[in-house]
Amino acid sequence: MMPLTVENVCAVVFGTAIVLIAGLLWKRISDRYNRENPPLKWKRVGQVSGLTIYPLKSGHGMSVRTAQCDTMGLIDVENPHLHLQDRKFIVYNSKKNTAVTGLVDPRMVLMEAHGDVGNTVRLSFPGQQDFLLYLSSIDTSKIVLLNRWWGETVAAVDCGNGVACWLSQTLYSNADLRLGYFSRPTVPLRTVSHGWTQFAKLYTRLRSEYLGAYSYLASYLIITKESMDDINSRLDQPVSERCYRANIIVKGSPAYCEDDWDWLRLGDSVIMRGFKPCTRCAVTAIDPDTGKFNPHFEPLRTLKRYRQLKSKEERELSGSEPVFGLYAGLHIPGIVRVGDPVYIGTSAK
Repeated sequence: MMPLTVENVCAVVFGTAIVLIAGLLWKRISDRYNRENPPLKWKRVGQVSGLTIYPLKSGHGMSVRTAQCDTMGLIDVENPHLHLQDRKFIVYNSKKNTAVTGLVDPRMVLMEAHGDVGNTVRLSFPGQQDFLLYLSSIDTSKIVLLNRWWGETVAAVDCGNGVACWLSQTLYSNADLRLGYFSRPTVPLRTVSHGWTQFAKLYTRLRSEYLGAYSYLASYLIITKESMDDINSRLDQPVSERCYRANIIVKGSPAYCEDDWDWLRLGDSVIMRGFKPCTRCAVTAIDPDTGKFNPHFEPLRTLKRYRQLKSKEERELSGSEPVFGLYAGLHIPGIVRVGDPVYIGTSAK
């Protein structure tokens, strides 16, 4: 038996403390590993029923049956000429260096961008002649910095005077409208530390890789069809699913279950992670067919009655904007198709 001395007692206490500290460190490392790695087990919750790409921020959506899931957002792989990606183009006011979104001009939702022959983007607007933008002719050295929400500044390559004239004439604007392009690697990637630190503290799964190009906060917005059906059942006049501007629509789950989704798998390979509920602004109340605000400001008004953020901290950060949909980022890229099964993780790795 070890004699009871001051030295021996100190050795036992010191050894016990080392073991406890090592155990706590191991648990912390293990928990972090489990949080940041996809689960091993999955539960099917539905299937993909819709895929939409918005090449132009606040512009008309492009519905597809198949798309490539990339870190920056969905890519159109069906177009044989040019594979456009989600929200890589942005209209901006060159006097203020601010984005011109649907909040500024609701008619933006009528403007379309499609890939055309010869590495060309075709811009169109009802009642106006199309404009062909040749990407090879863009001077990538002409970079502008645009001021956005929460103090964030994003870079864009200016697309030239030709398309600028077309934009101003098309929208009958004297605001010196111009077109910006998220041209990599000239344009740097967005980071959480640049404007989104408050959100990252509250929504701990948020990562810089999730921010996308010119999307608000995420490269993917996921909504269930059942959620959209539920809000329509509460309205005197149902609204189009396009009002919500989702990238991925899932059907087969209870309404609003997407609020709680963490890890998601689409098909056999694509893995995403939800990190924040999507708070909705007035763009939700724009009719995608007319480019005008709903006279009753629906569905936003009804959403505000029952779809508020849950915690006090969230409400202090985002205000009274209602919640509808899930922001998600990509972990494993791949092809996604309408009809693909959708799974959520059921256990940590």
